[in-house]
Amino acid sequence: MARKGTESRGDPTALFLAVREVGTGSAAQYLAYRLALSSGWIRRLTPVRDWQDLPLSKLLHVGIPTEASSYASYRREKKALSLFFFDPQQHPAEDLLNLLKQDETAIVDEAEGVLAGRFRLFGGPPHPLGWPPDWPSTSGVDGSPAASRVALAGHWSSMDVKEIPFDIRLLWEPSRFGWAYPLARAYRLTGAERYAEGFWTLVDSWHESHRPNGGAQWISAQEVALRLMALVFGLHVFSRSPASTSERVRCVAEIVAVHALRIPPTLSYARAQGNNHLLSEAAGLYTAGMLFPEMRQASQWRRLGRRWLIRGILDQVDQDGGYVQHSANYHRLLLHLGLWVTRIADLNGDPFPTEVIQALGRATHVLRAMVDQESGRVPNYGPNDGSNLLPLAEGSQEDFRSTIQAAGHAFLGQPSYSPGRWDELGCWLGLVPGAPPAPSETPSPREGFSQAGLHFLRGGRTWGMLRCVRFVKRPGHSDQLHFDLWRHGENVICDAGTYLYNGLPPWENPFSAGRVHNAVIVDGQEPMRSGGRFLWLDWDHGRVISRGRSSGGGLEWIFATRQAYAGRGIAHQRCVLRAGADLWLVIDEVFGSGPHRFSLGWLLPDSRWRLSERRVELELPQAALTQAFEGPISSMGLYRAGELAGGEAIEGASPTWGWLSPTYAVKRPGLFVVAQGEGTLPVRVGTSFLFDGMRQEELEVGWSEPGLSTLPFRWLAFAGEQVSV
Repeated sequence: MARKGTESRGDPTALFLAVREVGTGSAAQYLAYRLALSSGWIRRLTPVRDWQDLPLSKLLHVGIPTEASSYASYRREKKALSLFFFDPQQHPAEDLLNLLKQDETAIVDEAEGVLAGRFRLFGGPPHPLGWPPDWPSTSGVDGSPAASRVALAGHWSSMDVKEIPFDIRLLWEPSRFGWAYPLARAYRLTGAERYAEGFWTLVDSWHESHRPNGGAQWISAQEVALRLMALVFGLHVFSRSPASTSERVRCVAEIVAVHALRIPPTLSYARAQGNNHLLSEAAGLYTAGMLFPEMRQASQWRRLGRRWLIRGILDQVDQDGGYVQHSANYHRLLLHLGLWVTRIADLNGDPFPTEVIQALGRATHVLRAMVDQESGRVPNYGPNDGSNLLPLAEGSQEDFRSTIQAAGHAFLGQPSYSPGRWDELGCWLGLVPGAPPAPSETPSPREGFSQAGLHFLRGGRTWGMLRCVRFVKRPGHSDQLHFDLWRHGENVICDAGTYLYNGLPPWENPFSAGRVHNAVIVDGQEPMRSGGRFLWLDWDHGRVISRGRSSGGGLEWIFATRQAYAGRGIAHQRCVLRAGADLWLVIDEVFGSGPHRFSLGWLLPDSRWRLSERRVELELPQAALTQAFEGPISSMGLYRAGELAGGEAIEGASPTWGWLSPTYAVKRPGLFVVAQGEGTLPVRVGTSFLFDGMRQEELEVGWSEPGLSTLPFRWLAFAGEQVSV
């Protein structure tokens, strides 16, 4: 069944806007890719072959032995020419072994699950795929048809992703070889040979099932690159095992070379995207070129990969450290790719320029500011396809501390946290854990990053993040003025995430829309115009008008506006106010003329709830929360898992309301509380969030008359503090 996502086709205005938004350079690169694809040129550069048609004798420099045992011996003897993160001939470092022992049960359980055919796709719960998996099938992941299979015989360019009857990412994920990492952890911990044999059994099965450039696993050069990197990691971890026979080592070299050859012909597509696709593909090329210098094209792969890594990182990281894709998950992927390539480069005498390390250091600061210090989690903001290139720490899918710790060592010259289990990733990369920085040297979370569009308010056990940005590169989600709130490690006002990019309606990237974010919708209209599943037009720019804080720190606020609806003479501005740690007030004002309908939604965790007029009370694991509305509200509804669970039905309700997606292809119920009103503008609506019996009356507010760019209050008083503005 075909999917939506071509809304801009045939609409000249939308096409013009799409070119304007992505830039003429990217549009030209994409056009070049499409022409090369339609002309058959790419097909000629990446022909479908049998593995025996690409023997090592055609891939290696003249004089390099090609017989399996001789080639494996050559690799061992010449290992100094291609150093990896760790010496595969040595036992695991004591620091790494001690860290692995702390999570011994979880590590062994996950690896044993893999050997039993249960795989954690996208870092989610284990899913039975069989042993070995049926690679052309999704095996019923997330309700996809269990019998659905894709052809592996035809050339990858003949396949239309939109015609595949399930989300292609469900098929690609097992073939990223992410299972190599849990098997590697268990092998390093226990030395049990079954984990090495399991790795090779899966590699052998995949190799036997897939012809070079034949079928869906070769469509995306990014998938090819990430598979290459995982394969290289496994080759080094398991090199001491008897299961790593000379024939298997020789086979891996052929697979790596074929994968590296697949990437350059479609690099124009990655350049057009200007995002993690380009960085991933460049990292794959650089890895193959640096670690397999015996290959005939190794120097070309290394140069090409290095060039686009440098240009890509410098282009994609803002001066304040924000990442071009406006996504916490892709921000982590950026740092993982940066860690991988810079470590290989440093070990092999090919260090990256200082400005690249500085850019990655700035990106580390931004991601660190997003991390909740109690849980290690981050707001689920922006696109989240579950990518976790280096899942080398317990709980690593939602816990970002291992990434921040390793990136701090590599790019900032100091750790971000005291020693702990989050040091594991750094140990794998050869970054020796050190003492924590002195308190005076510890980088403190900043209040905000204007280019990244991330602004923070912190009140001890609670903290919040407001999304407000002037877009320079295309947005991933329509999330302007969205607000997240955390308390004691729990995300109590949430972002839904992503769930699926290419599911059947309504699950074709639905959580990117403005109507599922914690913000105001006017007249039922999206704040930005959709140009497809991954493209927003008429960008909804935001601007922080002011922010303030009382001298004692008990009162803090940020005041911002957005561009959405400006073409219809409507303006929306939001003020987020913190009073102490347990009272938060969000004030939304909509300006214009004449009658309009508006709605305001808030996504909360699934929990026991009680609804009364204009308020909902929740029993959270660590707190009682009361959320209440004030203003010209005519109806209020509570939606759970797409269904009205309490209150009144809201006009324009969506089946996507009341869902949370912690990682790709996983969704669970949440509570979406929506207030709706209609009247003559301007209107002011307040939403309060009160914890553990806190009463709103404890905050005194001297309200001002609604006005554009005018704070909604003149003075505040709370807990003995008073401030005038």
